Amino acid sequence: MISKELQIWRAWEYLVLSDLLQHWIQCYETAQWVEYDIVADIDWKLVRIQVKTTSKMVIRWKKSKTPVYHFHTKRAGKWWNRLYKDNAFDYYALVCIEDKKIMYMKFEQDFNSISIRPRDSDFIERWNFGFKKSSYDDEYTFEKFINNI
Repeated sequence: MISKELQIWRAWEYLVLSDLLQHWIQCYETAQWVEYDIVADIDWKLVRIQVKTTSKMVIRWKKSKTPVYHFHTKRAGKWWNRLYKDNAFDYYALVCIEDKKIMYMKFEQDFNSISIRPRDSDFIERWNFGFKKSSYDDEYTFEKFINNI
């Protein structure tokens, strides 16, 4: 019997599958023990996609007061007890459960998590902490995903 938690995760994988199919991309789910969740055939290339979810936007930094989508991107498994290997997959499909938003991002081993925010003009004024360039949701659109493959 499949756990309720696993069924919920699978629902978000199906949301990504649906998004890809609506853009006329052939795609398939993989078995649960595979490092990635979906394989997509894009322009005769097989692209491996790992689905990551976040329940809703959160405020990660109290000083900024800006809500972000926050995703843990380096760890896998029920208790995040496993690290992804180099080249384990090609892209993330980042899903925000609250608003069913899907963002596509190239897989990188350089970070443990990512915070993505909506483009907001007053955020730039508040964000003077000396951190590296911020990530915005419009940088991870489906169109940019397809153009980068």
